[in-house]
Amino acid sequence: MAKSRRFFFWQGKIHKVLRINRPANLVDAFRFEDRKIVTILYTDFRQNAGKALRHREAAKLMRLNPDTINQYIFDGKIPPPQKTFALDGTAQRGWTRWWSEEDMLRLHDFAISQHRGRPRADGKITPMQYLPSRAEIVAAFNESQRIYLRTEDGTEIPLFRAKKI
Repeated sequence: MAKSRRFFFWQGKIHKVLRINRPANLVDAFRFEDRKIVTILYTDFRQNAGKALRHREAAKLMRLNPDTINQYIFDGKIPPPQKTFALDGTAQRGWTRWWSEEDMLRLHDFAISQHRGRPRADGKITPMQYLPSRAEIVAAFNESQRIYLRTEDGTEIPLFRAKKI
């Protein structure tokens, strides 16, 4: 199993894979929200488990500094993503933020609505031009393949091919 799939989103809640039993077609996972172990069908897990990104990975995808995203959270501009903690029974001092696709799209919607620079005389918003498009974020979560289209002037426009199942 890939390291990135150890943590996943199932029905909007963060889970951690504890054990996979392929012959029985079962996955045992720990649900952090209510601190319970749940059992999921392995075939459903492979098809429907949502990808989870760490905080730094989410910042890299959004092309923002992690501290900038932290400031948005602390200021209450966006809701915080779900957190995980150690399962070894130690004190719950450390935690990790995990971003779902919905969290990332919510962050993207907020970031493109923020004006960058000096206020314009006409009151329009000029968002950060280096932010990814919504299609790029969705493609990152669906593990889609990027295809670039080169225009006559030499600029490359990213297009996305759907993931093959």
